[in-house]
Amino acid sequence: MHCSIFLKIIKEDDWSLSSLKDDEKSDVIETAYQFVQYQYVAKNLELAEYRQQSFKALRKRQEISDTAKIK
Repeated sequence: MHCSIFLKIIKEDDWSLSSLKDDEKSDVIETAYQFVQYQYVAKNLELAEYRQQSFKALRKRQEISDTAKIK
């Protein structure tokens, strides 16, 4: 299940993670972030695209952190 969500993030830029618990969301986002880093190091992404995708992952991870603090 998590694999299909990860692939939606990567292939479709679909960050809807509502079906997951916060710890699962965090794991999927971290994996997506690491994949983006790998793609940049492997020269499969230009710097601008790398920055854009990394920033999206970091924002989503921050949203989870903010939500956890509110509870």
